[in-house]
Amino acid sequence: MPNRAERREAERIARKLAIQQSRQQTAQSAVISDAQLAANRANAQLSHGPVTEAGKATSSMNALKHGLTGQTVLLDAGEADAYQQALNEHVAEFQPVTFEERRLTQSAHDCAWRLNRILELEFTIYAKGRIELESSFLGMPEAERKGYIRLETAERYAKQLKNLHIQEARLQRQRAKDIAALKKLIEERKAEEAAAAKTTKPTEQNGFVFENPQLPAETSPEPVIEDIGEDIGLAA
Repeated sequence: MPNRAERREAERIARKLAIQQSRQQTAQSAVISDAQLAANRANAQLSHGPVTEAGKATSSMNALKHGLTGQTVLLDAGEADAYQQALNEHVAEFQPVTFEERRLTQSAHDCAWRLNRILELEFTIYAKGRIELESSFLGMPEAERKGYIRLETAERYAKQLKNLHIQEARLQRQRAKDIAALKKLIEERKAEEAAAAKTTKPTEQNGFVFENPQLPAETSPEPVIEDIGEDIGLAA
């Protein structure tokens, strides 16, 4: 029977062998991973786009980079044109010039866009409620039945509707704040432009326009007086 020293030596050798084997397995896994990575890259070259419905839905998102602040907005397919058209209308209304004016115009537009989304979501919730409660309150007159369905929908989706209304109020406040700040900046800029134009405007005196009214008198050309006596027969 081996003594304690022999057992310890055997355990030490076993641990050493286990460590060496673990390192070899790690190295082999790394080689396999590199090969698999190369194969994945090769397969990626053969991809022709999404195939599943989920993949198609993801790829249908359009990235629109607007020209006001350079931000990128992710939109559903078919919404990019409507978004850009609404943005153009805001630009035509406020005609921003400086960067801050463009930023506020973009912010006001995005608030309006999100407010429309909230309204659509609210309509969708009530439409869903009508579908779910289609067979409810059948014994009532149609007008009262619609009212009860609407009330039941509001109670069933009270949390969702409350969240929408909170977001709606926040966006309305933000939009009003942006527009007020934008109009103030535009008024200040136009006032500065008018003042600058007034100080550089040419002055008019006696039908003549002088670019610089402080022109010294001695710089004006001397009048030329010609001797016309010979021309009229008054020779000296």
